[in-house]
Amino acid sequence: MLNKREEMQMPDISIIIPVYNVSLYIGKCIESIINQTYKNIEIICVDDGSTDGSAEICDGYRVQDSRIKVIHKVNQGLVSARQAGLQVAQGKYVGFVDGDDWIEPEMYQCMFENIEKYNVDMVETGVIDSYGDMSCKERKYKLQEGVYKGENFKNNILDKLMYDGEFYNYGVNTIYIWNKLFKREYISECYMKLDFRQSMFEDFVSVYPYLIKHQSVAVINRAFYHYRVVNNSLKRTKLNNAKEILELHIKTMNEVINNAGQYREELSRQFDYFKMFFLLLNDIKSFDIRSEKNLIPYGGIDCDTSVIIYGAGVNGINIYRYLKENSRCNIVNWVDKMYSIINLEDAGIHYKIKSPESIELDGTDKIIITALNADAATDIKSGLVSRGISYDRIVWIKNEYIANPQLLLKAVL
Repeated sequence: MLNKREEMQMPDISIIIPVYNVSLYIGKCIESIINQTYKNIEIICVDDGSTDGSAEICDGYRVQDSRIKVIHKVNQGLVSARQAGLQVAQGKYVGFVDGDDWIEPEMYQCMFENIEKYNVDMVETGVIDSYGDMSCKERKYKLQEGVYKGENFKNNILDKLMYDGEFYNYGVNTIYIWNKLFKREYISECYMKLDFRQSMFEDFVSVYPYLIKHQSVAVINRAFYHYRVVNNSLKRTKLNNAKEILELHIKTMNEVINNAGQYREELSRQFDYFKMFFLLLNDIKSFDIRSEKNLIPYGGIDCDTSVIIYGAGVNGINIYRYLKENSRCNIVNWVDKMYSIINLEDAGIHYKIKSPESIELDGTDKIIITALNADAATDIKSGLVSRGISYDRIVWIKNEYIANPQLLLKAVL
């Protein structure tokens, strides 16, 4: 417990935790923040209408540590929860931790020291993908560790802020809101403008506007943030209002980009890649409305064509659903390298994923590569061709669209 003098001291850092049905994980999350080496913090747990006991767990920790505040609200999603936390935050700086993740003890000590020392508007640190509590993999970094401000920021970040030149990779700064420390007044200005419906890719429309407006960041390559990788059926849930969400994102980003002066054209070009990626991932049918073919971004596939879906990730699931519900294409096989551990029952899909080795070498079925990363797609193509499969059978996003997203977007937006 903290003494009365510590209780009265204004916090340097407010840490906001959105909480929704994470009873299995929220204890570890809160304890990792309580045990930070930097002590002058407040911890704001925002219970977004949990029904699994998460709210009671948060209330229990509030009794144990006076730095903890708990907000209970009706369920409106991630954006609304974080906004509720920002409304009561008192710290000079703000950080975010998701309720099913956890952090290393030195995280906020390190970020606080760097944001003060270098007088920057944001500090960004590394991320650890954690499978369970033990198996971990540190993500690779794009930016060298250092301080980027003034001309250094413009020369090294702005031209690759949202898109790094390879479809589809985010820009040189990580998109995530939860491995960063922000100035409270600045992040509030950006985040409080969001609509609660923007709870998908909400990081994109908060972190990047922040950086466009406040062009200074310290990058620390040491990884402190444990992102818990779980088999979450929510990630496989069909999104029915993708166009509506994208239109809200466009409104948010255009407000910032239109005021970016000489960088307006370059930032608009980068944002086009995100728009195309968002629709490919969440609303693939929107590209086919004015055509008799299916999957126009993939060059267009004739009705009654037999197809093989390669990849059972989020995009693979979306393409499967689209073809089953809206197309006369015949799905003859669905393969993935991780076929032995994939189970799509939680996504409401009853289909047995097979090994890529099950693809017939001399068949005529079109093979749709669902990976949306160019390097991953290239690796898959190379593997298929090396087995003797005709290159003509393999389809991925057409090069002309990657060279100029507007060729696709002008017919959709």
